[in-house]
Amino acid sequence: MHPVDSNDISFEIAGLQAFREAFTNADPQLMEPIQELEVRVPADLMGDVMTDLRARRSIVMGVDSSGRYHDHQSAHAAG
Repeated sequence: MHPVDSNDISFEIAGLQAFREAFTNADPQLMEPIQELEVRVPADLMGDVMTDLRARRSIVMGVDSSGRYHDHQSAHAAG
């Protein structure tokens, strides 16, 4: 190998630096798939289900009561 030739590590470092610069300039954003779901729950379990949905980052969009059951509509990050 001639002393002025580049070596493997030089290319790896140059590629890493180029990626970092491009990634920073691109202003990346995390995008998650979203699902809409509807859940029918007995009234006595409503609190537990609401807690579980919120723990999964769901956004409850509505709650309807019909007798002993509650229907929940929510948007949920699927991931």
